[in-house]
Amino acid sequence: GEIESLHWHSPAEVLQDRSVNLAPVTVADVSKFHSFPCYDQLADFAKKRYNDYQTVQCMPVIVKLKDGLIGVNPNDSFYAEALDLQLKDTTQLLSIDSTIEEFCEGHEVLCREIISSKDEKRKKYRLRLCVDTTA
Repeated sequence: GEIESLHWHSPAEVLQDRSVNLAPVTVADVSKFHSFPCYDQLADFAKKRYNDYQTVQCMPVIVKLKDGLIGVNPNDSFYAEALDLQLKDTTQLLSIDSTIEEFCEGHEVLCREIISSKDEKRKKYRLRLCVDTTA
């Protein structure tokens, strides 16, 4: 289905709202978030958990480039470096001083997607996901 609307709620609001149907595993995760009153505390917890247990992040790391935003996914050859850089400063987007085209060159395995682009010609990279450039 299509997304019809988007709302931002605190974990407490989501857990108390009976009109929101969540899967049990989501209820468990949201319940964990409830103990962190602000994002910075949650980010600190995530960093500590990653350092203590080497947990695996399965969400893309968002990278701000000169001409748009790109999501770097776990199978990308740049993912480990991007995740490490992002964990060093969780207060802002990871920024790299290159264009989308430059950023897509020079990596062996591309598993990323263009989130937004200032240049319509860059659409050729939009679906360039999980491409092994050495083959």
